[in-house]
Amino acid sequence: NPASADADRDYGVDTTLPTAEIEIDLIAGDDVINKAESEKDVTISGTVGGDVKANDPVTVTVNGKDYTTTVNADGKTWNVDVPGSELIQDTNVKAKVETE
Repeated sequence: NPASADADRDYGVDTTLPTAEIEIDLIAGDDVINKAESEKDVTISGTVGGDVKANDPVTVTVNGKDYTTTVNADGKTWNVDVPGSELIQDTNVKAKVETE
């Protein structure tokens, strides 16, 4: 006695790409690295928005070097320590966040 069975299931399709926003706070409180700050780690921090969430990766680039961290548990902020000696070699900081 032959038997057969068929199954089908409908599903949704989401083709909307997530959005990501990132901002960098003032560096060293005044956007100026002084001698004392150049000799220690300086915390670079900022905020994120859009569809970004806690634990999404953040990459901060200073003087061609990448420093990685993740979005904090609040899902809105991030921070990473960067050597002041690198900050005095370059006057530009880049930050990138990725989300899915």
